[in-house]
Amino acid sequence: MERTAITSGANPTPVDADQFGPVCPWWLNEFDRPFEHWYVLHRLNWSSSPAEAATLRLGDLGLDPGKTYLVYEFWSHQFLGSITGQMEVPAIKAMGLASFAIREQLARPQLVSTSRHLSQGAMDLASLEWSGKSLVGRSRVVARDRYELVVRVPAGFKFGSAEVARRPAEARVEGELLRVAWDPEATAD
Repeated sequence: MERTAITSGANPTPVDADQFGPVCPWWLNEFDRPFEHWYVLHRLNWSSSPAEAATLRLGDLGLDPGKTYLVYEFWSHQFLGSITGQMEVPAIKAMGLASFAIREQLARPQLVSTSRHLSQGAMDLASLEWSGKSLVGRSRVVARDRYELVVRVPAGFKFGSAEVARRPAEARVEGELLRVAWDPEATAD
């Protein structure tokens, strides 16, 4: 089965754990890499009814409620914006899953998400650095698995160009987001 074909938890798949007992609806992963620290909040709905929208206080997640965070949902590829104090979590369909990357907002361009893994960077990013004019990094990619980086470009900064392996990459600006994508020919860094 292609991993991209898995869109819900409705039927057990080769990657599923036990789905037949009670499942905690909220899971918070914390990632600490030399280049960044971020969180991914997962919401699981293993019931046959939709789960309503919810409001979560950042303090209840152990986050500083006075700081501003960027939130991006992995499966729907939607940027939920900048939040402070609390997070509005959208409703979720029956047997659904949502995974929200939560990164502290910076005053410069910064990574928001990657498409390779629901950890949104922990498995694929080898390095990431802001050089003062450019965001530069290394990613581990898989042959023929389209890879996308989502970067927030705040007011005062302007997108110039995107390159992968010293070649121009596909880039699309959507408001304050920049999406850079390519189709790797080989599995490599």
